[in-house]
Amino acid sequence: MSSCISHGIGNVGFGIRGKKDKHKLSFFVNNVTDKHYANTGYTGLGAWSACAPNPAFTFTTTIWTPSRAAFRYVGVRFDMTF
Repeated sequence: MSSCISHGIGNVGFGIRGKKDKHKLSFFVNNVTDKHYANTGYTGLGAWSACAPNPAFTFTTTIWTPSRAAFRYVGVRFDMTF
């Protein structure tokens, strides 16, 4: 059984600049709500036994690969032209 879950990411940014556009200062926050999600997800089953007469031990593995935008991050950028 598989399901598809949609999600949205909100980003906020603002900046200021000089009169002749020689200096620009900007701030941003990506993933404002800090909603975590994964690009890929995999769940697999496996079995392992140390010795033949022992019963097999069944286990489940889960792999989660988050993207960069899966977590909140902030930044500042300063641009200057000559």
